[in-house]
Amino acid sequence: DDAAAGATDTDTDTDTAFFNGLSYAVFALGNRQYEHFCAMGKVTDAALGVCGADRLAEVGIGDDDNDLEGDFENWKDTVMWPTLKKRFVAEGAVVDQKKKRKSNSAAGADLPDCPYEVEYLPGVSPSEARADVVKSEEIHASTRHYFTAVDCPVRVSRELRTDQDPDSTVHMEIDISQAGDDLRYQTADNLGVLPVNDDGVVEAVAGALGYDLDAVFRLRPAPDHEHKHAFLFPTPCTVRECLARYCDLTQAPRRSDLKLLASYATDPLDRSALLRMSSKEGKAEYREKILSAHIGIGDIVARLCRSIEMPLEHFIAACPRLLPRYYTISSSSSMHPDSIHITVSVVKTERQDGSVHKGVCSHHLAGVVENGTVRVFCRDSSFRLPKDPSRPVIMIGPGTGIAPMRALLQERSHQRKKRRIGSKTVGKN
Repeated sequence: DDAAAGATDTDTDTDTAFFNGLSYAVFALGNRQYEHFCAMGKVTDAALGVCGADRLAEVGIGDDDNDLEGDFENWKDTVMWPTLKKRFVAEGAVVDQKKKRKSNSAAGADLPDCPYEVEYLPGVSPSEARADVVKSEEIHASTRHYFTAVDCPVRVSRELRTDQDPDSTVHMEIDISQAGDDLRYQTADNLGVLPVNDDGVVEAVAGALGYDLDAVFRLRPAPDHEHKHAFLFPTPCTVRECLARYCDLTQAPRRSDLKLLASYATDPLDRSALLRMSSKEGKAEYREKILSAHIGIGDIVARLCRSIEMPLEHFIAACPRLLPRYYTISSSSSMHPDSIHITVSVVKTERQDGSVHKGVCSHHLAGVVENGTVRVFCRDSSFRLPKDPSRPVIMIGPGTGIAPMRALLQERSHQRKKRRIGSKTVGKN
């Protein structure tokens, strides 16, 4: 609210007529666990008004800590659409609700529109697949890390807990000596790790949908979608690599994803169940059977709704991308300039049916043997020691884990040794 209020403060450089003629409505996204809840949306809403735009409706608020989709649907149905209809639809006009669909002549069925098409390369073997070189500006902004991350060898991987402890925490040391400037880091920066789906999950999905895991393909824009195409991930690649590295098969899908999957279900019971859980009335069932049960798209297509039939390009469009996981680096860049250490808590949760849901990235890392590789990149952090090393430091970890504490303590130790000064000059920890 303070940020939004600040956005309304005009100064002599503000053009209060810049957006005259523009009508707008903002739905803000956020999480109430964070201090500046929905701040960006609130600032945008306020700033557009200051610059002369016409606010159609009060800013909507979405809380990802509760039900983001439900918040949006409620705002859309009770605020946005009534406002737009009142403002822009003439009284008595009839709105056409029909949606265009793309015909799949081979299957004789109508499928949702898809922005991609798959070009299979039958003469290329998996070992011969080499990704095309693409320009930086042609890459999709949200998946740029797929193109820029670097494969680095793991030199050390060891379990930190005892055999009597049922949980697992792994210490890893990753060699970045050959990565060049792409992986230079500062103490307490974050390491982005690109996860890899479990082989069993990948094979189950491919088996259910009839995909050849060794087939090599190139992802291209579908006709009439060339003008807004951006490269999602490097291709040509194999179907196995696509499913393993670029498709989130284990994260619980949103209700809107279930509605889309229903379009591909050939069994009326499967279609009905998916549509029911995607509806407003099915929110409780969705929370119980999908969110609480840790059910991912892989489980749905391979176990629960086996009637789903999807061409590969449609699955790529419907399935969320597999996002990087970030770990606070647990080593000092001064002491270990050619090595990055991370401390990984291996996540596993027992489902209601007794099966185990495994954290996709932590289990991937735990399974990497020494001299195996991980695909990583660095992300800057604002988490820093005081510039004046004589200042004392109190470190409190309310759920942050040991990683940043280890890195900062290493850095303080290095400061004492490097500067050749007594402990009185470097502040207490």
